[in-house]
Amino acid sequence: MKKSELRKTYLNQRKNLSESEYQQINEGILAQIQGFDFSAYKLIHLFLPIKKNKEPDTYLIHEYLEKSYPALKFTISKSLLDHPTIYHFLWDKKVIIKENKWGIPEPIGGVQVLPPEIDVVLVPLLVADLTGNRVGYGKGYYDIFLSQCKPQTLKIGISMFPLIEKISDASSFDVKLDYIVTPTETFNIKKGL
Repeated sequence: MKKSELRKTYLNQRKNLSESEYQQINEGILAQIQGFDFSAYKLIHLFLPIKKNKEPDTYLIHEYLEKSYPALKFTISKSLLDHPTIYHFLWDKKVIIKENKWGIPEPIGGVQVLPPEIDVVLVPLLVADLTGNRVGYGKGYYDIFLSQCKPQTLKIGISMFPLIEKISDASSFDVKLDYIVTPTETFNIKKGL
């Protein structure tokens, strides 16, 4: 299927999740994240969820990582609304978070971080395929961001749904993921597991 069809299908599926299904999916994603060892990393980027869109609850992931890896620091992003650019800021207890016009929680001020400084990126998506391509909202923000990261930055996609075989119109500009976490499995793109 093409990205536009997949986007419509999976947005609809996500919208129709019951509260109990949504909670169960988030618990499954957290369990998969707990299978990673983040002890070698210093800085991880988290996207914050648009709750009304039933995006994955990354606050649960943040809470787990903060307790399990006290030395780990976090960044969150702020979007330019008229251009596909996002800026990254350290996320600590002092940072004020406010929703933008799309409902995305964003930092108000803070210490800016450049993409090459980030060791791990948790990447939002609607659905992904077996080769590491993803379908997001279609604006290109994360492809641009990921292309600015250092080559060894670990890119972990967070999917609420099982992987599909192939996104038919993936392009050479799409940045492939290293891992994709679903509620029931972690898929290593390089190993095909």
